[in-house]
Amino acid sequence: MAIRLDEKAQENLEAARHLLDREAADLCSASASRAYFAAYLAVADLALQRGHRYPDGNYFRHNEFPQLARTWRLLTDDQRDDLALIRDRRVKADYTQDFVDVSEASESLEIAESFVGLLEEVAP
Repeated sequence: MAIRLDEKAQENLEAARHLLDREAADLCSASASRAYFAAYLAVADLALQRGHRYPDGNYFRHNEFPQLARTWRLLTDDQRDDLALIRDRRVKADYTQDFVDVSEASESLEIAESFVGLLEEVAP
């Protein structure tokens, strides 16, 4: 059975919360990564709802997506910057030797919650 992007966004948000609730420093990076994907999937779902399509047929490119969503007027300038911030934090979490700390993971979670909240604002 297929899972919709809005459902995946919620699932990733719950995972980010669960990882952060454990308050283990080694799980903050995982929480930040899940938070980013929750936000990304929420905005991607919104873009698809508004008739935008994946450029390559499978996904929106992460490095371009915040600006693309802004160009489509799905996001404000501040939201574009927030999505880019947590995208960069996910890169830090997943691809560098640096850890994401509790404050960074908490901020990423708060930002992700606001993006997932966008789905509730446009729900029929």
